[in-house]
Parts: sequence; C-alpha cells; structure tokens
Amino acid sequence: MTAHQAILVVDDDAAMREMLAELLRDEGYSISEAASVDAALQLASEHEFDAILSDIKMPGRSGLELLGEMRRLRPATAVVLMTAFGSIDAAVDAMRAGATDYLTKPFEPEAVLLTLERALDRRALEVENRRLRRAVDQTSRLGDLIGTSPAMREIFALIRRVAHNRSSILITGDSGTGKEVVARAIHYHGNRAELPFVPVNCSAIPEGLL
Repeated sequence: MTAHQAILVVDDDAAMREMLAELLRDEGYSISEAASVDAALQLASEHEFDAILSDIKMPGRSGLELLGEMRRLRPATAVVLMTAFGSIDAAVDAMRAGATDYLTKPFEPEAVLLTLERALDRRALEVENRRLRRAVDQTSRLGDLIGTSPAMREIFALIRRVAHNRSSILITGDSGTGKEVVARAIHYHGNRAELPFVPVNCSAIPEGLL
C-alpha cells in the first residue's frame, strides 16, 4: 500500500463511518468522510480519490447511484460498495454496475483492508494499462497502420500533419503498399471523420467514362 492514498468513506451511519475512517487512518490512508451521496459527489468533484468505500442503502440517493455518477465524474476511481449480509442481489447489481468490489456487512477489519487493497491494486493496473495503450497508440498504430520503425513513425507524423488540411493529397506507391489504408487513416483522423469514406477504383473505369 502506498502511503497517503486518498480514500473517501461514505455512510449515513456515523458510528460505522467513523470506525472505518479510524481503521484506515491507522493503516496510513488519507481519509475523507461523507454522510450522503450528494456530499460525496461534492467532495469528489473537488478532490481526486484513489478509492471510495460506500454503503449501498442510504437515505436519499443510494450507493449504486453514487457509483453511476463516479463512472462519469472520476472513472479511474475504485469504488467498493458495502451491503447488508444476505443481500446477494445488491452485490450482483453493484458488480454489474461497475463496482470494483463489494463488502458484506458485518465484516472483520481484515476483510475491509484486504478488499480495499485489492481494489487499489486493480485500479493501479487499469491506470497503467490505459497509459501503456496510449503510449502504444501514439507510437506504433494509426488507424489500420501498425509499425514501430522510423519510416512508419515518419508516416504517422505526416498523416497527423495533413489530416485536417482541405487540400487534395496525392498518395503514391507501388501496388499493394497500402495507399488506400493511408487514405483511410487521413480521412478518419481529420475533421471529416464523421463523413463517409468513399474509395473509387479508377483503374476499373474506362478512360472515356472516367
């Protein structure tokens, strides 16, 4: 566990909320508390949390509604939902809605720490995977074009430079070298990407008709 990871504890039960907050502070986490979904969303809009530990059933808006809002507001934040013992349907709903994990009340302190650590590890892995995908996309792929050689990176850079240009572009190369693939990449990375891409095989059209 990384010291000072930020955790938001959400529960309308003050005793439960304070118990969880104290438990997590003792483990070195930086803790914020909220007694309602609205209060939690206000805090989340102002601060970035590594994880949220929230009860499902609360007066007003539920933990599932908090989860839905967080998927929009802070999609990288891990959300662990707490549900009463025997509420299997609620746990299933939570996971289907995108919860990172869930806890069934009553629970032991060790279960809370293990579940939270697992959720944080999963969040870190997802963040790293997104970073790596962005890095790969920027260096080795552009549309259907894939390559890491200096020549391919030069082609990627050239496509990005001309994609928004309104001038006609002439693409030359031997048969089978991927001229149409390059044309598609230019089209779908420019400001006309929402419009149809219409390839025309000019060599198949008689000269007079063309």
